[in-house]
Amino acid sequence: MMKRRMTCLLALLLLAASLPTAARAAEGEPTGEDIPAVTESPLLPDMAAEPTMPPEDTPTPEVPVTEEPTEPATPAPTEPIAPAGQIVQLQIDDANIYEGMDRAYKDGYVPQVTDGTVTLVVPLVASGPLWGDRITVTPNFGDAASSPIQFRNYQKTFSLADNPVNVTGAEGEVIQTVRSYLVRFDFPLRSDRKNGTYPISLDIQAEDENGGAVIQSYNCYVNITDGKKESTTPAYGGGGGGGGVSPTEAPVSDPRILVSKYKVSKDPVMAGEDFTVTVTLKNTSPEGDVQNMLVTVSSESKNLVLKNDTSTIFLGDLAAGGTTELELKYGTDRDTPAQRYDINLAMDFDDEAAISMTSSGSVTVAVAQPVNVELAPFTMPSDIGAGETVQLSFQVMNLGRTEIYNARVELDVPGLSPSGNAFIGNMEAGTSATETLNVFAGMKEGDERYGWTSGVVRLIYEDVDGKEYTQEVNTATNVKELVIATKDPAQEQEEAEKEQRQAAQWWIFVALGALAIVLAALIMALRRRAAPASRHMKK
Repeated sequence: MMKRRMTCLLALLLLAASLPTAARAAEGEPTGEDIPAVTESPLLPDMAAEPTMPPEDTPTPEVPVTEEPTEPATPAPTEPIAPAGQIVQLQIDDANIYEGMDRAYKDGYVPQVTDGTVTLVVPLVASGPLWGDRITVTPNFGDAASSPIQFRNYQKTFSLADNPVNVTGAEGEVIQTVRSYLVRFDFPLRSDRKNGTYPISLDIQAEDENGGAVIQSYNCYVNITDGKKESTTPAYGGGGGGGGVSPTEAPVSDPRILVSKYKVSKDPVMAGEDFTVTVTLKNTSPEGDVQNMLVTVSSESKNLVLKNDTSTIFLGDLAAGGTTELELKYGTDRDTPAQRYDINLAMDFDDEAAISMTSSGSVTVAVAQPVNVELAPFTMPSDIGAGETVQLSFQVMNLGRTEIYNARVELDVPGLSPSGNAFIGNMEAGTSATETLNVFAGMKEGDERYGWTSGVVRLIYEDVDGKEYTQEVNTATNVKELVIATKDPAQEQEEAEKEQRQAAQWWIFVALGALAIVLAALIMALRRRAAPASRHMKK
């Protein structure tokens, strides 16, 4: 008996579950079995209704439950949407220009429309590793009847790669690369497209290294200007009723808030100083006003400290095509590295229909470290004799937090001729170096060639940007007149006496020589006289 009751109850439940399906079939609505599955890349014709999607595979419940209808989903914002608990995030690289882009996102990039094709480029950077280093992106164009894009399956898989950015020059020189997922689509446009602004939603799916799902969405907009204009002339129906059909409303460009310009109170800002950035925001829409605009300011550097009362600033309403200014006050500490820093602005606002929208931008601030270099005290001789060469020693100390370049010391003193300059070269922060210089003492120009002379010792160096700095230190010395050495009187008298002695000795030698000659002549004469006498005696 109990088995029979259970069989009847199960039959009643199955009959109740089949009634909604039968009712939809009777009304002409397709059931899950009648919906064709979308193949890999079919080309669907333009339709007045949204394209059909493949049914989701869901397990059959043991007991059918009737669910209450849910509210329609809120339109996705332009910022990424991630489920709760997700660790890996995908963010748009808004600072660089990739292939197919005419400007960076922070500067107001919009998809380009050329020759009946709209090109959409979205560079994504992941906060962590993804399984297989790939993501799957599925575009969604909304209503098929109003979208200007031909409907088909555009789903693609993109891999992580080192993508070139900021390519410049005629030869296409690659300045740098960024490791990112470069999402690019080229959507063909319908021939009967109408002018206006249309949304494109990108649904992104991936998995992290642990198998966790990574699901995010981004919204962007494409402006169509080469299509047909919407008719504003009302069309009246026939028949006795005479009822008119309201004209079709032309699409209105959605408001977009951009950073049109900004000004930094100091350029560059020296580390340890405060500065102010005045940002001008512009509503680029020619027709749509915005309201309840809220700007959130942030910076990735801990060295930049916001001095406004809050990082969230309420600006209120902004008319179509209008501008408003935002003043940001920042401070830096003395340890702030010398480089360029981005200050990011996230704008949240509502359009005239109270639909929440977002936009973003950034400004760049250059921070430099102050240069602090000193020339140590040096010794200059108080007196230098003309014609002498002295050696001077100079010590340079880099007391700053940044490197200096091409440091050298020069001497500029009338009457002193240095052999060159004392070249030290590059110096790291917190170091010192010593160099010597040979200096020859000569004569000054003009009537007064010797005596007291003064000039400067000049220290020259450059910072990281090539800016030259000069420090001068006064110096002086006494150049003594060139003295030709003379002999003292005692030495002169001694030398005179010596010369006299040498002269007297010379005369003695001369006299002796003369006497010797006379004696020799006398002897010769005597011998000649004696010779005839001896010959006479022999005879």
